[in-house]
Amino acid sequence: PLGALLARPTSSTTLMIVFAAVNIAVGLLVLRGRSMVRGEELPRRKELTIALIVGFGIGFMIGFIARDGGPFTMAILVLMGFEAREAAGTAPVIVALGCLVAFAVHAFDMTAGWNIVLAVSAASLVGSQVGARYMSERMESRTIRIMFTAVMILVGVVILIQAL
Repeated sequence: PLGALLARPTSSTTLMIVFAAVNIAVGLLVLRGRSMVRGEELPRRKELTIALIVGFGIGFMIGFIARDGGPFTMAILVLMGFEAREAAGTAPVIVALGCLVAFAVHAFDMTAGWNIVLAVSAASLVGSQVGARYMSERMESRTIRIMFTAVMILVGVVILIQAL
C-alpha cells in the first residue's frame, strides 16, 4: 500500500513518465540476460535477504504506478539466475497478492465501467492460459527475452510520447 499511497498526490504525467522509464529499463535488463550472481550458490540467509528487498521494491512499484509487477519480477528473476522461461512462469505467482493489495487501495478512488473490467478480465484469463501453454511448450528462453524486451521498450516509448 505504501507505493499506492505515495502515488495519490503524484501527477498523472509524472506517473506515466516513471512507468515508461521503468518499462524501458526492465526490457533492457531482461535482454541483457546475465545473472547478477554469476552461477554462484548464495547462502540461504543472503538469498532470503535479497528476496525480501526485491519483494519490497516490486510491491512499491506495483502500488506506485498501479501496474502488475510481473515484468519487474521477471527481470529480477532473470538477473538472479533464472532462465527467462522459468522466470516468466514464476513471476505471476509472486505478484498476484501484491496486485490484489494495490487494487484494494486504488479501488476506492477509481471509477470504472465494470462491464468492460469484467469482459477484459475474462478474456485475459483465457489469453493467459493459451499464451502460457504456448510459451512453455514451444519457446526458448532467448526468444522470450527478445520478445519481452521488444514489447517493454515499445510500450515504454509509446507511453513516454503520450506523457510528453
